[in-house]
Amino acid sequence: MLFLKCILSPVRYSVPYGILSKYSLFSTTNFCNVREEKEYYRQPRQNAMADFLLNECGFSESQVSHLSSRCPQKFWTKSTHRAQQAVQLFRDLGFTEDQVRKILLTQPNVLTLKVDTQLQPKINFIKELGFSDSNLGHILSREPKLLSLSVERNISPKIPILVSLYGSKLNLCKALMCSPRILHCKFENLKRKIVILKQYGIQDGLFLFILKVRPYTIFFNSEEVLKSKIEYVRNLGVLEGSKAFVYTLMAVNSSGLEKFENKLKHMATLGLLENEIIQFLKKSPITLTMSIDKMEKNMDFLKHIAGFQPNIVVMHPCLLRYSIKNRMRPRHKVSIGQT
Repeated sequence: MLFLKCILSPVRYSVPYGILSKYSLFSTTNFCNVREEKEYYRQPRQNAMADFLLNECGFSESQVSHLSSRCPQKFWTKSTHRAQQAVQLFRDLGFTEDQVRKILLTQPNVLTLKVDTQLQPKINFIKELGFSDSNLGHILSREPKLLSLSVERNISPKIPILVSLYGSKLNLCKALMCSPRILHCKFENLKRKIVILKQYGIQDGLFLFILKVRPYTIFFNSEEVLKSKIEYVRNLGVLEGSKAFVYTLMAVNSSGLEKFENKLKHMATLGLLENEIIQFLKKSPITLTMSIDKMEKNMDFLKHIAGFQPNIVVMHPCLLRYSIKNRMRPRHKVSIGQT
């Protein structure tokens, strides 16, 4: 039991660029010259955009090759003026080099946007919601697609709705720090989905909890899918309107119905009885967002190294989430007097 006290304690113990060829099937250019030109364009240093990304932005050759395959038209330009302006704008705002690279890799159309009329206004709009420059780097590197959306058509109309849902602009900003994708999700049938949640006792504080912690549960599910997931959770025997019900719904949404069902079935192979599985689920549904491999390894350690019975995880579900290397094994050694 000393090991169990140790492990539950919060205290720590000790490129090719051939696709860039400008020649078509009907070119009358001598074939040998074409081949020579292809070799010319395969060299990264001979392409302006590739050279800029390699030498000025710290991209690897494989990353440049990947971008040139995805968006060859971006590499046909002879000028990198817009790309240089965009990158400089991000740097002036205090974005880290990793954040800049992530934005360009995920949303390469930024390389050809006009800074004054296409890029700066979007950044200004998002910043005016209440974000600092450092927060902007965090949000835009997590969701670069925001830079390709129209402020007038896609972003601005959603802000009043989101502020109403979250209760204040401050709450909305906190949610966007964790889940910036909600700015480009569809708001179709949103009211009907809210009604569905309320029918199952998810309202007021619990509804706001989902919005803050797992907003995609609401925004990225159709009415039919959302209702099917809620019905599935209810059929598991979890009390409607309880926090456990909400946590289970979010876990089902994170894993997907099929994977979640497979994890429940797999719990039996770990040595738990059916009633123990339900008890485990009601106590810590979020644990079932862990992979089956992770749960297997932890259970194997608990049974064969620590000497516990499988039902120990019913009382302490967190044991399936802890790191074996960084927490369980070191504390087990302490509990048995090893150093």
